[in-house]
Amino acid sequence: MPTLYIRTRSIIPMKRKSTLYLNYQELARTFQVGMRVHPFLAGKEQHSGVVVAVFPAIGMVDVQFPHGSSRYPVEDLKIVENAPIERVTTDSVPGGLGVVPVSSGISKKAIYWAGADRQYRMSKKENGVPNCPRCRDIQLKKTVYKRVGGKSERLLCCPHCLFLIKPTDILGFIDKGGV
Repeated sequence: MPTLYIRTRSIIPMKRKSTLYLNYQELARTFQVGMRVHPFLAGKEQHSGVVVAVFPAIGMVDVQFPHGSSRYPVEDLKIVENAPIERVTTDSVPGGLGVVPVSSGISKKAIYWAGADRQYRMSKKENGVPNCPRCRDIQLKKTVYKRVGGKSERLLCCPHCLFLIKPTDILGFIDKGGV
């Protein structure tokens, strides 16, 4: 979006005139995995990163810095001169891998999704009082949602994150009146 200047109660858009055409796809082909690069605006050769992936079709490059990886447009990067091309041997995925693998053996500390239609099941450690599936260690408290036909519709609520669930949606839950 063009820069806007305010002039006495009216906004006048500033038009950019560019005479330079940059073929970003051709420029992206000059980058190779393992090259040392740094951003034009906030970068110095001492704070350079290594190219880990090149996407010539969209003109983007993934760069690995000591503090993490980022995706940059090729026109915002400068190749560090006289730097050797490093061999990159990573199987990294942009954005990182999943936080917890499927077979991690996590012990269940709260109710968990167990069936169709959002049916939950209590874990063995809950001792008759369900815990919030988001907060894990916080017990769900009784609350009244609304009155229908003179009867109160009751729900269980997490006081921390406001997770709501009907007691009938927890398989095997018997409301003893003490929740």
